[in-house]
Amino acid sequence: MSSPKDARSGIVMRAERAVQELRRAEKLERRPAYDAIDARFKAMEAQSAREDGKRLLAVPERLTGDAETEVVPSVEPFEDPSNARLRIVGTLADPTSINVDASEHRVAVASRAGVLSAALDTAQTAKAKNSIEKMLCHQMAAVHMAGMELLVRVQESSALSAFEPGELVKLTNAAARLFEVFQSGCLTLQKLKTGGRQHVVVQHQQVNVGSGGQAIVAGRLGPGSRTRRRASKNER
Repeated sequence: MSSPKDARSGIVMRAERAVQELRRAEKLERRPAYDAIDARFKAMEAQSAREDGKRLLAVPERLTGDAETEVVPSVEPFEDPSNARLRIVGTLADPTSINVDASEHRVAVASRAGVLSAALDTAQTAKAKNSIEKMLCHQMAAVHMAGMELLVRVQESSALSAFEPGELVKLTNAAARLFEVFQSGCLTLQKLKTGGRQHVVVQHQQVNVGSGGQAIVAGRLGPGSRTRRRASKNER
């Protein structure tokens, strides 16, 4: 049984017992028998231990959640669950509350970091469509703001001569590293949105040498280009 303050259901104890019984069955099956009587009782005990292990491995009949989120044992009528366990089961029972709860956490953390407006604006600009893209946008906003704050300190310190040149270099390098992280986040976001695919556009060019050695560079020719080129020659 789990403690009253524990958020877990106690299924971990069932899983541990299942593993113990299955291991005991394997040990009994590997152990050489002392005699015929021991062999018979050893086989019966190993079979019983294996059956108990398989029974304990079976999942509870009532579960809450699904494979896309998490799955936990449901609260049984005889249980006295803690508030934490009730909150977990209640959240998984209603998938829509998961999204709301996660969104609230993201907003709260961004607010505590002092980048709420920047985080929301970044996610909106990038058209973030799922939780991963939103979290990445919030991280990018936080990193960008931190780098800009470091540059502000560099400018203020340079004007007041408050730092030694070495300290200013450290602050500038730290800001540069933050901006590199931001740019890396931009590339990661692009990969998430495009599925890692890169589109390469190849521009074909054609070079014609006209009379008098004059080179004419033309882009990709479309329908009707040959007709226009012939008309141009006739005019010359």
